[in-house]
Amino acid sequence: MTDSYSKTSIANRALDLVGKDTKLDITTATDTDAKNVQRNYKPVFLRCLRKADWPFAIKRVALNPSSTAPVNEYSYAFPLPPDYVRLSQIFPKWTEYQIENGLLLTNEQIITIKYVSSDCIEAPGKIDPSFAEFLSHELAAALTYKMTDSINLRKELRDAANGYFHEAAALLSQEGTDDPLPESPWIAARYFPSSDFGCDYNNPQEIRIQGLE
Repeated sequence: MTDSYSKTSIANRALDLVGKDTKLDITTATDTDAKNVQRNYKPVFLRCLRKADWPFAIKRVALNPSSTAPVNEYSYAFPLPPDYVRLSQIFPKWTEYQIENGLLLTNEQIITIKYVSSDCIEAPGKIDPSFAEFLSHELAAALTYKMTDSINLRKELRDAANGYFHEAAALLSQEGTDDPLPESPWIAARYFPSSDFGCDYNNPQEIRIQGLE
């Protein structure tokens, strides 16, 4: 179950972590602490969103091709949505593509994507509690550059943020079925019986014969 969050609640949690008693409304406050939070809030939130495929920020859309095709390598260019942060999945699966300058380049004529959206930055609402703690600690660590000279506090906040990131990623990964990645034949070969490759790896002489020593 998730709680309801706002820009102000996240900002005040970060200020608590820095050791500030200030309680502010990030949308209206104009003092020094507020300006520091306002400068850092969006960049830190964006950086946190780019780290994983957060289910609460996922959107799915069909992309419309640009009227201007790439001059080489690919046949079609699809402008990405303005709230695009990170690609989660592309369909058809296993499509060859490249993202450049706000465009998804590919040879496919029809493309749909699943992506992480930035919409939750202005209205965090029902973000996951573990992500909220991850974000608050990352924001607090960024605030320490202006609000405190404590290098130790900054490190403690970043270490705690890293822990909350792994906790959030682990919990959210259980809320869906992952698509298996194709396995490299070189990796798979390590698990095959040695007799399948015509070499007995328990026989030093045969290993030398096969040139595998």
